[in-house]
Amino acid sequence: MTSRNKPNEQATPLSVGFVLLNRFTLLPFAAFVDCLRLAADEGDRSRQLRCSWTFMSSSGSEATSSCGAVISPCEALKNPEHFDYIVVIGGVQDDKDKTDHRALDDIRLAAQFGTPLVGLCTGVFALIQAGVMKGQSSAKKLKW
Repeated sequence: MTSRNKPNEQATPLSVGFVLLNRFTLLPFAAFVDCLRLAADEGDRSRQLRCSWTFMSSSGSEATSSCGAVISPCEALKNPEHFDYIVVIGGVQDDKDKTDHRALDDIRLAAQFGTPLVGLCTGVFALIQAGVMKGQSSAKKLKW
């Protein structure tokens, strides 16, 4: 987790990994990222000073949203230990044959490491499908 330092010490930036699933929903993704962008810097310069984020897809290739907008570049899924939070953005649910098993494995790994997971929109279903919600409240408070 991020360190909470004394006023004269530089704080370790918060690190957030975004897992973009097949045909992810754009609005929840954009809203969450924009909140991080605004909190990460001063003066609306969009610098990743207090918070950094990484967009990831299983293949490391661009990710296409449900409306067709493309997020590029994306990186391949990284070790969850590199992040303070992993945010899973789910996609359209009619693509049952397009289950992203690699992403589900990565979600399970993040849970094993104790990396907090956030499911946005149908990303919650991916957390359930990965089996990491058993015995968990679906509305835990984030610790910043």
